[in-house]
Amino acid sequence: MENNFATQLVPSIIKAFEEGHRRAVIMLWSILTSFLGENWPWVTGILVGILVLSAIQAFTTRWWNWFGSVLYNYTFFGSLFLIGVFIGPEFFASIWCDIVGVILYVVCFLAVRWILINTGLYRSRSKKVGY
Repeated sequence: MENNFATQLVPSIIKAFEEGHRRAVIMLWSILTSFLGENWPWVTGILVGILVLSAIQAFTTRWWNWFGSVLYNYTFFGSLFLIGVFIGPEFFASIWCDIVGVILYVVCFLAVRWILINTGLYRSRSKKVGY
C-alpha cells in the first residue's frame, strides 16, 4: 500500500502544478484581454506615442537603438498576442509556447534588422567613427 502511494505521489503533484499553471495562464489572459478591451484607446495612444517619439529620435540623430528596441518589442509581443487571440490562452501553458517563442525571437530580430538596414538607420560598429 505504501509503495503504491509513493509511486503515485510525484506524478499527482506534477499534474496538480500543471493544472494550476494552466488555470493561472487562463486567468491572466482574461485579465489582459478585459483590460485591453476597456482601455484600448489609451493603450493604442501610448504605444503609438512611444513609437513616434522613438522614430523621431532615430531619424534626427541617426541612432537606431531605442527605435529598434521599440520595433522589436512591438513585433515580438504583438505576434504573441495574435497567437493567443487565434489559438487561445492554453497555448501559453504548453511546450509549444517555448518553441514558438524561440523561433519568434530570431524572426523578429531579423525582421527589425532588415527594417533598420533598409531605412538607413542601422550602422554596424565597424562604420562608426571614433569607436
